[in-house]
Amino acid sequence: MSNALAIASVTSTLRYLLLSEIEPDVSGVAVTTKSPDKVRSNNQQEKNQINIFLYRTAANAAYRNSDIPTQTRNGETGQPPLALNLYYLISAYCQDEDDLVNHHLLARAMSILYDHAVLFPDDIKSALSASDLPLHDLYNQIEKVRITPSSLSLDEMSKLWTTFQTNYRISAYYEASVVLIDSTRPTKAPLPVLTYRFKDGGVDKGLLVQPDLMPPYPILTAAIPPNQQVSIQLGENLTLNGFRLDTDNPSFNLSNRYLREPAPTTLISRTATQIIIKLTDDPNKWVAGFYTVAVTFRPAGETTPIKDRTTNEISFSLAPQIKTIAALRDGSGDVTIQVTCNPKLRSGQRATLFLSDRGDGATILPISNQEIIAKPLSVQIEGAPIVQTNTLEFEVGNIPAGDYFVRSRLRIDGVDSLLLKNYVSVPPVFIDFQKLTIP
Repeated sequence: MSNALAIASVTSTLRYLLLSEIEPDVSGVAVTTKSPDKVRSNNQQEKNQINIFLYRTAANAAYRNSDIPTQTRNGETGQPPLALNLYYLISAYCQDEDDLVNHHLLARAMSILYDHAVLFPDDIKSALSASDLPLHDLYNQIEKVRITPSSLSLDEMSKLWTTFQTNYRISAYYEASVVLIDSTRPTKAPLPVLTYRFKDGGVDKGLLVQPDLMPPYPILTAAIPPNQQVSIQLGENLTLNGFRLDTDNPSFNLSNRYLREPAPTTLISRTATQIIIKLTDDPNKWVAGFYTVAVTFRPAGETTPIKDRTTNEISFSLAPQIKTIAALRDGSGDVTIQVTCNPKLRSGQRATLFLSDRGDGATILPISNQEIIAKPLSVQIEGAPIVQTNTLEFEVGNIPAGDYFVRSRLRIDGVDSLLLKNYVSVPPVFIDFQKLTIP
């Protein structure tokens, strides 16, 4: 999602695309972002000019009441993002008010927007200055902004131009969708329900599905963390179930959008229906979050990938681990909670912390069960060294000093650190409370 500068980022990107690509065809073209009644100022009467004007914003119906899947779980309450469609008016002006030149300029602008129907992260970054780049984050939005032609009725066009009390000019109309602006209200996250039990003591095991057809090629059916955990941690074994997995020379591709190369693994064992791999405990080469895994098999004696067989992709989640947690108070009285984690956090990832106190008469933590967002890292520049850290900082304001007993949950890109000591035991047992001293 994006911050409140998202609308300005879209307008700046459109201006950048038009300005950078129209010059080879028509020289000396100015691209402005003014209202129609202020486009032709005295010093611009003799210039070729294209004007971009945002004349309307509207809520996006598809996202209006939807939570972002990776940030709100069942049982949690969070404010959905502000999802907007933006509507632009593109008008052309020439230095001698020759309509043929106007038509040429407008057609070239429409051609450029047709060729750039999707605003990619590189386009948005290129449109921003070096000083503005850390302030804008539209390029991190997973849902790409799409530019599509729009249309207005004759009555709507008449009202639009009459509003500005200026002469009508042939123009093009476009819709930019969708811009997601994050809510600043915190998510409420109580402790999750771990199991459901029937009155007779039985445990609800959920749905069981048994496929009947054996596929003729290698296929994965599940990626299972150890000990019935909901997520796997670094250094643990991941079990891959499937069919026809005993083909020669397997290689494993575990991918995440923040990794530049496949994550490192070690093969533990392999049968026709099961492969067990170990996730190498290297915090520099992993990130917490959601992954996909696929297995590629190369027949014996083959040296080229022509006859390689690659399975389907199966998803799993890698949980962050909290190594240490401490609190510091600065000279103004505000408290910052420092958490060291494994693996490291990379630029662009979203990290949040939840602290749940015991609620048994002990000191009550004012921020218990509330979402606390970590300070963001600096922007990752393409080709530069990876921006990452294992020390996260969470600002919580001026809260009372004292010793608090809390269970800590670190959530990175929608994946929580593990809350249980052992998921196999019945009933499940939570991790121990930790003493957090606020100075």
